[in-house]
Amino acid sequence: MTRPAEWQHLKMLHLKRAFEKFMAGEPHLDELRESNRCELEALRASGIVERVEIQGCRDSCPACFAFAGREMNLTEALAKAPLPVQGCTHGNHEGWCRCEYLAIMAT
Repeated sequence: MTRPAEWQHLKMLHLKRAFEKFMAGEPHLDELRESNRCELEALRASGIVERVEIQGCRDSCPACFAFAGREMNLTEALAKAPLPVQGCTHGNHEGWCRCEYLAIMAT
């Protein structure tokens, strides 16, 4: 089983690649999606997170605003892969979705 720290390391590698591709004007959403998947895997590996909530930003685009506040269990989030939000048009960074997962601990 992969430890949370290893998943976090993979998350950051994919995030870095996504940003490099984005800045070069290349397709980057697959790398960004993989970064978010690694985040979910890290949360699952922690053993204390049960659910996640999608966190948007105060100035989220309409596509992201529609997802903000949605909750789902980790299995559902991994299956649906809602982040990055498809159709994100964030401001001056079109296609760079800023939404993230907020961990909800098991009670």
